[in-house]
Amino acid sequence: MNYKIFVINGTPGTGKSTIGKLLNEKGYYVIEEKDLYRQLDLLNDYDDEKETYVLDEQIVHRVLNTKLEETLPSTENIVIVGHLTDLIPPRFVKKCIVLTSDLKILQDRLIRRGYKESKVKENIEAEIFKECYLRSIEAFGKDKVIEILNIDIDETINIVLNLINE
Repeated sequence: MNYKIFVINGTPGTGKSTIGKLLNEKGYYVIEEKDLYRQLDLLNDYDDEKETYVLDEQIVHRVLNTKLEETLPSTENIVIVGHLTDLIPPRFVKKCIVLTSDLKILQDRLIRRGYKESKVKENIEAEIFKECYLRSIEAFGKDKVIEILNIDIDETINIVLNLINE
């Protein structure tokens, strides 16, 4: 199958899951990265202090290279949503959409979610230094990566739909 995988990533709280849900409602096949990694039995170690799973990136990359095709359904357009999607082998990825957010809005979202102060700080710093964007460019190349400032969800979903359907 010649997949057209569209990756949506960004710092936690930038709107990835919201965009994913809207795309799913419009009939696109959307899978959360952590669900994909769970299906492939890659979520084994949890760091209680950082409140996140610890992934061995080399193992994830190797497993995705060999098992991704048999894990995904036979459909033309697939959207994978998460903040470590740069681990997906580039040969599968048509476009990578990196969502960003206003820092104050992002901070408020993370606090509302109940993130510890250290986790809020870590994610704000990741957003400031464009970690997801830079990792995506390194993984997929500048031609495949588009950065979108997610201020208005309706505007953002329309931009994402246009990118998927072009």
